[in-house]
Amino acid sequence: MKARRIIFTSAAIAWMMLIFCMSAQNGPESSGLSDQICALFGHLFVKGYDSWNAVRQAAFRESISFFVRKAAHMTEYAILGILWLQALRAYGIRLRRSVLFSFLISAGYAATDEAHQLLVAGRAGQIRDVVIDAAGAAIGIAAACIIIAVRKNHSSFVKKEKAENG
Repeated sequence: MKARRIIFTSAAIAWMMLIFCMSAQNGPESSGLSDQICALFGHLFVKGYDSWNAVRQAAFRESISFFVRKAAHMTEYAILGILWLQALRAYGIRLRRSVLFSFLISAGYAATDEAHQLLVAGRAGQIRDVVIDAAGAAIGIAAACIIIAVRKNHSSFVKKEKAENG
């Protein structure tokens, strides 16, 4: 149990540090990274993207950039919520409290992250992003809870089957 505490708490803190580093990128750096991800999406999933001219490729990247950025926000905070949920559970905190506290930690960090971006050149902290981040955390935590419930029910079923079949 102690190893789980160390692993998940360290992972959650490391993930928060990664989020901080990503938020510390100035506007052009952040936009450049988003553009690279959008280009990768085009190369992997859009038939003929590689044969398009540069203007058409740029227009495509621009058209999906908002969605890619917001999906990244949700994903990074879904992961953060899951990591904190597992860390808190490793400390023996009941599931309901772990859900609440992992959400509050993740949403609170989202707010401080957006405040941090106000201090970074070319970046802007936005309440909308705090809401998106918090929603991502909630989705990640909910998904983890579903997995926990399924595993618990499966384990109970297996134990019951073994007891019945001797």
